Amino acid sequence: MLFELKVNLTDEDYFEFNKFWTVRSHYGRSQMVTLRIFCAVVVLICSTLQLFSGDDLTHKISAIIAAVIGLILIQALFNKIFLMFLKWHIKGLKKKGKMGYSPESTMQFGESMMTEITPVARTEQAYSALERISIVGDVIYLHVNNVGAYILPASAFESTESRSAFIEFIKTKCQNVDLY
Repeated sequence: MLFELKVNLTDEDYFEFNKFWTVRSHYGRSQMVTLRIFCAVVVLICSTLQLFSGDDLTHKISAIIAAVIGLILIQALFNKIFLMFLKWHIKGLKKKGKMGYSPESTMQFGESMMTEITPVARTEQAYSALERISIVGDVIYLHVNNVGAYILPASAFESTESRSAFIEFIKTKCQNVDLY
C-alpha cells in the first residue's frame, strides 16, 4: 500500500464539495447553464402567452416587464439561491439520517486499486473508475462519476509534503486533473 489516509469529514466539507460541484466543476457548470436557460425559456413562454391574453395592452406590457425584471433578478442571484436550497437540502438529509458521506473513513491507495473503509462498508475501485481529479485549494476531490467523489481534505495528510507526494501519485492514475 502506497498511501493510507484517515479521512474525517464534516457537514461543511460535504457542503463545500456540493457547492464546488454545482458552481465551479466541469460537471455542475453545464447543469447550471441548462437551469438558467430553462428559467429564461419559461419566462419567454409566459410572456408570449401574456401577449395573447384578453387583458388590455397596458396590463400585458406591465406583466411582461415584471416577468423580465423577475428573470433578471433570478439570473443575478441564481447561484446564491441555489446554494441556499442546497444547504437546506443537506440539513434535511442529516435530519433524516441519510447523509451522502461517511464522517470517518480510511482511504488506502495501492498500485492498482483504491479502497475506502468506513464503519459500515468497504469499497474497492480500480483507478480506471476515476473520471476526474479536482484540486481545490487544500482539498482533493476524486470523482468516480458525474455526481460522486471521494473528498480528501487537507487534514487527511500528515504534511504538505505527503499531500504533494499523493498528488503526484494520483496524477499518474488519472489524466483529467483540474486545478482550481
